Amino acid sequence: MVTAWGRQGYGVRPGSLDSPGALRLGSALVLASAVVAGLLLFTLFPSRFAQAQDVAVPRAGSLSHSGLFSGENALGDGARLGRSPFRVQQTAVFGTNPFAGTSSGFGVMGGILHFLTYKSGNQNPTGGDLFTLLEQVHGPVQGPRQVRTAGVEFDYYGSSRGKTGMGLGVDAQQYKATFQFRDPAGVLPPEDVFLKTASLMFTLKGYLRLGYFYPFYALGLGNYYIKYQQYNQPLYLRETLSEAYTARVGFRSLFGRVGILAEGGYIQARTKLEVWDGVGSLQFGGVFKTLGVFWAW
Repeated sequence: MVTAWGRQGYGVRPGSLDSPGALRLGSALVLASAVVAGLLLFTLFPSRFAQAQDVAVPRAGSLSHSGLFSGENALGDGARLGRSPFRVQQTAVFGTNPFAGTSSGFGVMGGILHFLTYKSGNQNPTGGDLFTLLEQVHGPVQGPRQVRTAGVEFDYYGSSRGKTGMGLGVDAQQYKATFQFRDPAGVLPPEDVFLKTASLMFTLKGYLRLGYFYPFYALGLGNYYIKYQQYNQPLYLRETLSEAYTARVGFRSLFGRVGILAEGGYIQARTKLEVWDGVGSLQFGGVFKTLGVFWAW
């Protein structure tokens, strides 16, 4: 639970930036960056993971009972000098494909795909009883409770077996919004609440490959970094929620190297806040709908 500290000016919770949740968020960011960088290097520079070897191929001939080649000098002078008259290039790949046995590569049916997506949508983060408490003290919220989200996502779709496959996603989103509480009769004191969040979610996806149409479902977890501020009763709180969960469904439609994304789902990122008017829970996640455009390779 996040509590208010001090009754004068802005109350900032001591040590919130050094909390275990913040450290876990930093570790998750480092791990995600390393995984994404490794996937990009392996995808964009596969030749760095390969080494060429020269293999000698002798001319056609037949083996005699003594084990030597018969025919007119079948290997020629090259054999006597330790060289082969024919050489072919052989490539030994040291990077392994976790989906070995299936095709890989962009544009190959069943191959590995990568998506970099920019997306934006709507989300309702005002669930819980904190806003109900504030409405009792300051009046109802003016205007809609939805917020506008924006962010980027990187997805790795592994090779499919038949029409089904698995993928991984790293999703970074943010939003900010101000909510005004006003009493129509003007009796209750007004209040303005400012919310700002940044989230990092890791998802495991199952998908269908229907030509260039990819419906999917996903489950994931991650972190929410939140800021909560009240203006008329000065209060400023910040905290890291290290136990955020998500479930979502959607589809991707691919047109060459570009495509569109549509998805919807739910994010569970709830915490309790202690404000001047009491204690209540607030849902910083909620139901969301998102549209996006992506680049594929």
